[in-house]
Amino acid sequence: MIFKHNIGHRIKGSIGFVVLLAALGLVAGAQEEEHGRMALLDDETLLKVGNRLSYTVVEDRQPAKILLVTDRGLVDPPYIGKVQAVGKTCKALAFEIKKLLEVDFYYRATVLLEPHRAINSRGRLTMLGEVRQQGPLLIPIDEILTVSSAILRAGGFLTDADKNRVSLIRNDPTSPDGQLKIEIDVGLMLKTGNFGDDVAVEPEDIILVPRLERAGRQVYIVGAVNSPGLYAVPNEPGFTLSKAILMAGGFTTFANKKNVKLIRANADLPEKERILKVNVADILEKGIRDFDPVVNPDDIVRVDERLIVF
Repeated sequence: MIFKHNIGHRIKGSIGFVVLLAALGLVAGAQEEEHGRMALLDDETLLKVGNRLSYTVVEDRQPAKILLVTDRGLVDPPYIGKVQAVGKTCKALAFEIKKLLEVDFYYRATVLLEPHRAINSRGRLTMLGEVRQQGPLLIPIDEILTVSSAILRAGGFLTDADKNRVSLIRNDPTSPDGQLKIEIDVGLMLKTGNFGDDVAVEPEDIILVPRLERAGRQVYIVGAVNSPGLYAVPNEPGFTLSKAILMAGGFTTFANKKNVKLIRANADLPEKERILKVNVADILEKGIRDFDPVVNPDDIVRVDERLIVF
């Protein structure tokens, strides 16, 4: 986490620093509210006295805290004190807390609020694409959750979902690109009733459901961007890596902008050509376009996080 009262307050007044942040896509502005993870929070259910909420500030990179809605209708997040919660949705309350945190404590706070079900959960995965409920999905502690059952828990497929090309992306330190991608024909499973090829999900997995009419024309953007997910590759020349990053809302605060991985869909390429490591910071900041590779359909853009931020 970056507090405004340590490193941050010494550089907050620098106009050049703010310009640099904007150039690197770190100042998301309205895009964060429209496309960020907070936009996926529940905006329908009104909070009541006695509700227990799982509270996370993403920039802290700390386990979720539990907030209780008291009999006076208040919650008590760290640093800012009591905030009225009753009658608000998780999304509305999260944005209110975000605004209060950014007054004195954070340059930007990504606040996630959801009903607390910790005793029934062993972690979460992320659903993206053509499902009814995108975003985080808790993994029950007392059952094996598979890709197909996770999709059902997310409300099922949307009408235009490509059920035959669902992808599971999992962190895998043994893989050259640091992740494992498994393509699963969920449509065939549902049609035949044979779920022998279904895959059990694990915490931090990402399930991607592409859109049918754009199948084969999408790029997967995952990791430390403000709006990870599936994006259509424009049917025009010159769709480059930096444009893909900007399409996904720009980098998050902890993104490793100097070592972005572009993983080619063509598995027949040599490893040094299939996995490109690109300094996108130089492309955006210095305009070095010669090193901005073109993104092709079904490529994966992966943005890792830095461990230390100055």
